[in-house]
Amino acid sequence: MKTWIFTGLCDKRDLMLSLCALMTSAGQKVLLIDATLEHRYRYYSGNSEYIQTITEFAGFDLATGFESLEQINQQLSHTGEDCTHYDYILCDLEQLSFYNREQWTDAQEHVWVSDYDRLTIDKSIAWFEQWYQQMQAQDKANFVPSFQLTFIHTIDCSLESEYIRSHLEHLHIAWNTEVITIPWTESDMALKLENEYAEKLRIRPLSRLFKKGLCELTGQISGMENKEIKRALKQAERKRA
Repeated sequence: MKTWIFTGLCDKRDLMLSLCALMTSAGQKVLLIDATLEHRYRYYSGNSEYIQTITEFAGFDLATGFESLEQINQQLSHTGEDCTHYDYILCDLEQLSFYNREQWTDAQEHVWVSDYDRLTIDKSIAWFEQWYQQMQAQDKANFVPSFQLTFIHTIDCSLESEYIRSHLEHLHIAWNTEVITIPWTESDMALKLENEYAEKLRIRPLSRLFKKGLCELTGQISGMENKEIKRALKQAERKRA
């Protein structure tokens, strides 16, 4: 089982759902954990309330309404399983206490996701500083987490990812060398809204630029070969959840 933790106080549902669909099409058994503050994924699971549920969506499992990994394992135990049943666990994490320090360090990948909005950046910095203090309180040993920085919903403008990244340099983070940017088009936005209201996931209509960024991020954190990723993407495009 491999765990990928995605942080950053922005709406990254389109990225997370697409990434899970791609990994599922690559033959992996995937669990997506909604650990956002507002439980944003509950509408996709047909759970408009804050009920703890694990449901199948687009070929992967989606866990919503939980406050910790232990609660998810307890829910899975009713069917004689736990999180090790999955090949990959992807967590969209905004709840500070969802994972403890050991679970953070055990995760194979940490991805900081943001858009270019200044408020988003400032809120994410404040979140990280609070989270870092919490991690240090659990263990006084030096702790410098490594993150893959990914910008989503980017548009053609005078701002560049390296300039935005300069606002984060004071944090106790070992950044991966490459910054991933995933552009956003009007058609991508329209598809996101359509998918949410229909409680479905369609990959094929996504823009070529979004798919390119999605594949680049997948290769960076999974180690999969490019041809394998493209094959999985084509398979995901054929599905309609």
